Amino acid sequence: MVHRTRPGDAVAAAQLALVVTGTVAVAMGRESGMWVLVATGAALLGVALVCLAGILLWVRRWSSTDRFHPAIDGYLVAVGWGLAGIVLGSLVAHGGELYTPRLIEAHLSVNVFGLVGVVILSTLPFFTATQLRMKMSPLATAARIRMVVAGASGAAAVVVLGELVDTRWLVSVGFPRGSSGRGRGDPAAAPPVAQAVRLGWSPVGGAARGLDMVDRRRGGAGR
Repeated sequence: MVHRTRPGDAVAAAQLALVVTGTVAVAMGRESGMWVLVATGAALLGVALVCLAGILLWVRRWSSTDRFHPAIDGYLVAVGWGLAGIVLGSLVAHGGELYTPRLIEAHLSVNVFGLVGVVILSTLPFFTATQLRMKMSPLATAARIRMVVAGASGAAAVVVLGELVDTRWLVSVGFPRGSSGRGRGDPAAAPPVAQAVRLGWSPVGGAARGLDMVDRRRGGAGR
């Protein structure tokens, strides 16, 4: 029996339609103040992410090589972070007592560190090797790539937990970077622009980590 290495185009089209419909519903609900519409859109986005996870698992199961399995595993972790972001975003959109700075911070951290950060970390070791034609370092084993992704995801979880329970030392443990904030260096005391810059450096740090896992000697791809 022959199995396709990926689902058909109809599956991908249906998943994309869920993403577009959910996104439009969330945007319209936010603008009109209809939280029910926001919740409906969030549910559609959640279904789209579950479908994406199914597609990734299909590809992982029936692919002819296991070379990219660490990246797929990282994407599956990112899907989990995306689902968490949808839940937190829905609560923030609900407003009222749920519209708190710590919930907003946690939502932002889930999306930046958990979703985007894990995708970048999972992609870079393979992206640089294939697109820049660099030979991957022998140190970039599947186990080490998974370890880096797991460490980043764990750090993101500590940051989000610290923000949700309003415990800043937990945030500092998960994200040990300096701050240009006021007072005693509390990251939450930084101006919004400084916080945005601080968050923006996370993907850059992930890029540097990914590049470190690649052999920088060009021309070695064909060896």
